[in-house]
Amino acid sequence: MRIRYLVISSLVLAACSGGDVGGSTDTSKTDTADVVGDDDDDDDDVTDTVETTARLSGTVVDASGAPIGGANIRFCRGAQCRYFTTESDGAYVFDDTAVAPQSFEVVPPEASGLVTTFAPLNFGSNEDRVVDVTVPELGAAVSLPASMTELTFGALQITMGADDLEAPLSVDEATEASATWVETALQLPVDGVSGTVVAMWYLMPFDHHSTEGMAVRFDLGSLGLTGPEYRVYLGSYAESAWTDEGTITDGGGGVYEGITIAELSTLVVVEE
Repeated sequence: MRIRYLVISSLVLAACSGGDVGGSTDTSKTDTADVVGDDDDDDDDVTDTVETTARLSGTVVDASGAPIGGANIRFCRGAQCRYFTTESDGAYVFDDTAVAPQSFEVVPPEASGLVTTFAPLNFGSNEDRVVDVTVPELGAAVSLPASMTELTFGALQITMGADDLEAPLSVDEATEASATWVETALQLPVDGVSGTVVAMWYLMPFDHHSTEGMAVRFDLGSLGLTGPEYRVYLGSYAESAWTDEGTITDGGGGVYEGITIAELSTLVVVEE
């Protein structure tokens, strides 16, 4: 998980983005070279001014509705991040939020048995948005084999291997993987995606990247889905957007195939 990002201050890449308290704009540097915001006078840094009139707030609860204290929230526009840790009431708030796409991640307390939830969010000018988050229990985990192997997680089959996965900065290499099914009532918003979301999973270890790419097959027949084809989107932390992964079709027996993903994140199937 990304929990280490939240506790190792020396690894924070830049000061808070999305707006400073009391401000109306967010001016942050973005380096177009390999290091973002490095302030290295290499002429690759550009100043980016963004309106910050939006607001985001909500509560974080578990599947029973009980508030979750100690949940770490990471709210990022590119490499510029803001952080919040919920108290006993599970509430959170980000004032002076940038009117721009941002990545929204909720990391439950360690050893809680709950999954990391993630969604890219978009904001309009002067929008006061409430996003209440229900964090489901972590789906059954399986040990990661060293080499690329098709693993089954309920209605998902994902080909992955520990030797192929690259962990994010300062995160331990993963030894297990899981895919947590998200009930319709518990799903986070899917901003910018047209159509009806018919299935959603939170994939772990979150934001681990594959150099080879991970083929995914969907046993949608077991979920009662029988359409000729569906489109799949994956939440991108780097782009703060849902990326179109392509169309899947029934290869027989209600098992749909046709996509390969490059990272583990929130995966959604959409009926257009």
